[in-house]
Amino acid sequence: ALNDVIPALNDCESVISSSNDWRLQTLFMEKLACTHRCFSSEKVYNNIVPLLFRKLKTAVSLFTQNLCLV
Repeated sequence: ALNDVIPALNDCESVISSSNDWRLQTLFMEKLACTHRCFSSEKVYNNIVPLLFRKLKTAVSLFTQNLCLV
């Protein structure tokens, strides 16, 4: 059952990141903070950490793009 959660988190992140709702994106990131309680450190390192790095790389560019639109 837990093995199905990580692909669902990845799908959820891709849908949320394509929206302009920064509150929803913030809420999702806050909820990821508890993943270390549910998964082994190996699963977190191999699946959640790359998701976070991907988010960090794109968050700055999205902020800049939105700032330019204002």
